[in-house]
Amino acid sequence: MVATPSKVILFDTGPSPTALMRNAAELHVNLRNVSIVVLSHEHFDHIGGVPALRILSINATIYIPRGTSQRVVNWVRKFDHKIVIVNHSMAIAHGVAIVGPLYGPPPEEALLVEVCSFGPVLITGCSHPGITRFVEAAKTFTSSNVTMVIGGFHLIGYSKSYVIAIVQQLIQEGVRFIAPLHCSGPIIRRILSTRYPAHYLQLYVGSKLLLDP
Repeated sequence: MVATPSKVILFDTGPSPTALMRNAAELHVNLRNVSIVVLSHEHFDHIGGVPALRILSINATIYIPRGTSQRVVNWVRKFDHKIVIVNHSMAIAHGVAIVGPLYGPPPEEALLVEVCSFGPVLITGCSHPGITRFVEAAKTFTSSNVTMVIGGFHLIGYSKSYVIAIVQQLIQEGVRFIAPLHCSGPIIRRILSTRYPAHYLQLYVGSKLLLDP
């Protein structure tokens, strides 16, 4: 969840309504404040919590990347929310934009949050198209470097040399802080903590990050 002065945005919903509502309760987060939901891609561990919006009577606009299977779009639509199919990078609130969609497979989009005096923060679901491609797309959209990347980088199963190359490319692109989560795998954590500790942001499930402008 991303809370800005103007909007509360839910980025992905987890695998089920139960998991989403339980996690929100544990973190003392009020899901009823959500007005925008961005679904990074169609895999069910990212969209399975959508029915919670109906359970909690949340009136939200849901953004889905172009190319998402019609079966998934129809499933989301049956919960009676406004759906926006994202064709290209676009602003969705003051200081908040969607980057993408890029093709993986599957098609995937990321969330970009501009934080005053800190810089752009890029939040990803799984980065099936590649985390470096998302950073490049974000730079093109904003005409500035991405300060921080947070989320899944889809690096489980890749070699150490490949992951090192990805980290080096992120740093060369101007990324100052890297927070690997979800499907990023343990190798990138070890590389960042040992070789690039100044760039490593150690976050886990339930972590809260306050970026104070």
